[in-house]
Amino acid sequence: MKFYLYTESMKDEDNVPIEEPLKSYEASNIHEAIRACIAEIPSWMNPKLEEHVEAKGWACISICLDGKVIIIELDRMGLVDI
Repeated sequence: MKFYLYTESMKDEDNVPIEEPLKSYEASNIHEAIRACIAEIPSWMNPKLEEHVEAKGWACISICLDGKVIIIELDRMGLVDI
């Protein structure tokens, strides 16, 4: 399966992607995609899994950047799927 990485601002009010994803991951499930994504984020950004839903294949990860907490999302839905 392919999982796509987005920021919240890259999706519309219905949570549908409106921009190309930041990155994509090939993974057998959301847990594997989460591990791959967090492993690529520098530790000083303090990546942390906030929430995930296995059945729907999505997750929210928080990172710290310039003193702000930013939420990034892993999701099975990409622009090509719409």
